[in-house]
Amino acid sequence: MPGLSRIAVVFLALSFGTAAAAPSPQAVKLDLAMQVMAASHARDNAMMIIDTMMPQMIQMIKGNTHDIPDKVLKRFQVLARADLLAALPELMKSEAEIYARHFSEEDLRALLAFYKSKAGQHMIAEMPKIMKETMPLGMMWGEQAGRDAMTKALAELRKEGVKI
Repeated sequence: MPGLSRIAVVFLALSFGTAAAAPSPQAVKLDLAMQVMAASHARDNAMMIIDTMMPQMIQMIKGNTHDIPDKVLKRFQVLARADLLAALPELMKSEAEIYARHFSEEDLRALLAFYKSKAGQHMIAEMPKIMKETMPLGMMWGEQAGRDAMTKALAELRKEGVKI
């Protein structure tokens, strides 16, 4: 029997040595965060932001160089959009890491359940429309509020004797 015991010990050692290690809690959270982002259509929202940015980029180029043909601007748009889309996986991974740092595993599971729910699906469907309405509003607000804040801050500094 002593030979059988040694065989059993070797068998157990080999079994445990070849068993897959359980993923770390951080790896589980990162995977859940990636699932939450996929379920919430985060990539689609980022693409919508990219498409919203394109006209602004074109305007910046036109402002710097007035005589660029439309054909060149369209080519620029295709190239820039392709480059931004190619960079999206890295952005999504970085955002998932942020989610994993800020949410517990339980929270991430709840978020995932929400985005798979009827209310979550409704939010996903409406979010592009909401973003389309709120982005121009935010930009207009930012321009006006920024201009007003700058004017007031400069006036206050001038009252304090700062030459600016």
